[in-house]
Amino acid sequence: MAYLRMWRKRRADINELLQSDDDTAVTIDDAVTTNDREETTNDDGGSNTDDHSISVTTDGSDFDTDIGMCDSDVEILNPEPEVQVRNIGDDLREWSTRHQITNRSLNELLQILRDHGHVLPKDARTLLATPQVIDSHSKCNGQYIYYGLEGGISRVLSQNDAFRQLYAHFVTLTVAVSIMLDSDERKRAAYLDFSAELMRHFVSSCPALYGKTFTVYNVHALLHIHEDVSRFRCSINDICCFPYENYLQQIKRLVRTGQNPLAQVMLFVRAVWNENGKEMEGTIPDAWVNLAEKTLRWPKTRAKYCFDNHVAPKEDWETFPLLKVKFTSGNFLYFDTMVKQIGEVMWTIH
Repeated sequence: MAYLRMWRKRRADINELLQSDDDTAVTIDDAVTTNDREETTNDDGGSNTDDHSISVTTDGSDFDTDIGMCDSDVEILNPEPEVQVRNIGDDLREWSTRHQITNRSLNELLQILRDHGHVLPKDARTLLATPQVIDSHSKCNGQYIYYGLEGGISRVLSQNDAFRQLYAHFVTLTVAVSIMLDSDERKRAAYLDFSAELMRHFVSSCPALYGKTFTVYNVHALLHIHEDVSRFRCSINDICCFPYENYLQQIKRLVRTGQNPLAQVMLFVRAVWNENGKEMEGTIPDAWVNLAEKTLRWPKTRAKYCFDNHVAPKEDWETFPLLKVKFTSGNFLYFDTMVKQIGEVMWTIH
């Protein structure tokens, strides 16, 4: 733009110099036309002046200018680039999400950038706009939290027609189970037949979608779930074995080796009791001790067998006063050394 202002100023100065005759005003455009005509009729042909430019000497200085250039031409030749200002916070948010950066690592990076003068939040949750409150709903004796799976599922289904068919097939199972999970007896009974029909449709469609080997006995058992709901008149949450299955993981943690797994999951206590006026001490199963009554039960016969096989106390077992329990453990191997040392003595005495 400074170049154009200088060019206009010099052009005005040249026009003033060329207006020597008051009757005939000669402008720079006329001068260019006359100069071009003279150069065309010049016999020597020594003119090196371009058709679109003129060299004018004033005050001992040369000035070259393009007469045919206008403001719009300059803007086209020298367009100003559009600068897109990017936010460093947006770049960090996209980068951390793409590379699955942990919040702890992102917090440290934010602190480093803040120390160097960047205006950024202190916490990664603020940068990522993590919602502070997530709506949860009570369903099936638990809390249901929705994280926005609908968008992801819809996107996948829209890309593949085969997924749509599988998804519609899975929805029949979901609706059927949801009806049988309903705790409202009146509503559950009203739609129970519809639930059974959906379940039959789900099982019958499995071979065509997943192959003939898919319909194992577990899949076939789905056809009879509604019968239990109708027989016991309750939700399947009240008759399912999920609580027992969940507790199974705690029992598995107690098993360390494949030898005597039942004995490993049994709690053992180091107890002291009074037997015929003598103070006895030993490692026994937890079930043989009654802390409330402060008693200890002991089998009259086959004590070692009862010990190894978790035999529960019976009516004909002996009862001894319990003096104290030193410690309890669920790890049988913890007592293994002590049992070997006193085991034979215990079995010999009794």
